[in-house]
Amino acid sequence: EKGLLLGIVSNAQFYTPLIFRALLGADPEDLGFGGELIAWSFETLEAKPSVAIFNRVLRPLEERYDISPAGALYVGNCMLKDIRAASEAGCRTAHFAGDSRSYRLREDDTRCASIEPDLVITELRQLVDVL
Repeated sequence: EKGLLLGIVSNAQFYTPLIFRALLGADPEDLGFGGELIAWSFETLEAKPSVAIFNRVLRPLEERYDISPAGALYVGNCMLKDIRAASEAGCRTAHFAGDSRSYRLREDDTRCASIEPDLVITELRQLVDVL
């Protein structure tokens, strides 16, 4: 409704898009996610923390919409696979710490020692104020 572009970069299994239909009754594209702004690891054969999977989305974002990686906010729950990787790709980052079952701080991983997200959120609705 606000005209924001939405994308997905996910280490997904083949059934992940089907979950959207099963739980939400619609495909990601029908829910406002841009088709060229979706990168499923099972399709791209790349996975986070590789920056290559982010480039699949960031390239069309810049070429088609004139939005640089720094103009994108990536939300993720894993400090290594999401925050570090998105930061290396040039994105702003929001670490989602609202689900204790999936929250991954990775304090013992030296690759994450110097990584700081741009913000930490505990509820997705906090993004409304940020955006």
